[in-house]
Amino acid sequence: MSSVNLDWVKASGITRKEAEDASSGAGDPLRPEAGENAWSIGAEKENVSLVARGVRLTPELTGLLIDRRAGFDVLKRHHDLFVAVNGKLVVAWSDADGSGPSWSTVALTASGKDGSQDIISFRGFRSPSDAEPDRLNIFTYRWNAGQNKLVETRTAEVSAVIAGTYEGASKAREAQNGASCLGPFWVLRSDAFSTLTSGKFVLAAVSGGKEFADKKAEEVRSCAPKLSISTIRSPYDPPKSSAQ
Repeated sequence: MSSVNLDWVKASGITRKEAEDASSGAGDPLRPEAGENAWSIGAEKENVSLVARGVRLTPELTGLLIDRRAGFDVLKRHHDLFVAVNGKLVVAWSDADGSGPSWSTVALTASGKDGSQDIISFRGFRSPSDAEPDRLNIFTYRWNAGQNKLVETRTAEVSAVIAGTYEGASKAREAQNGASCLGPFWVLRSDAFSTLTSGKFVLAAVSGGKEFADKKAEEVRSCAPKLSISTIRSPYDPPKSSAQ
């Protein structure tokens, strides 16, 4: 039997069972609030919350995805995929929030008729300047049985709710500040979406699933009736200058 040390932020105390939420970093960005069960230990700045999910990498191989969130006022997330390779437990993939106002979440999606799943990693950075767009990167990963490892696949294809197109990032931010339901949206360059007109800025909420985006669009239409709300399905490839 082998083991791996979860060496990140450590906490002590009584372990509590709780419902994870959008801050946990475990699931699609636009999923309903009710999700996986989480385990929490410690209080305030020393709190660590953990969500564990099985990932069907191939019909014969299942991995364990651990999503952790630490902190109180400032939250940070860390993600690890554990897989048994040749009888030994290994960390097949890791990811984490960067410095500053960064954020991440990891979703799972079906990748084939055999029931195997892809991992979708969303990594974002909220710009502290109203004049600059946010940064959002999305990566998809799939298990390569021949190489016995997780590999990055093609450019991610996402569903997105678009709440208006703007000439500048500051105009998009102004519209965002006008409706509380637009808080989770990102101010992005339209060039990131191949189906949109280039050279503009958009308010966008992204998802790996069309059903999540459609539901979010319905919610936003009632909250921000003056904005043009639409949903798109598009490859997502942000300009290099806005890459994180």
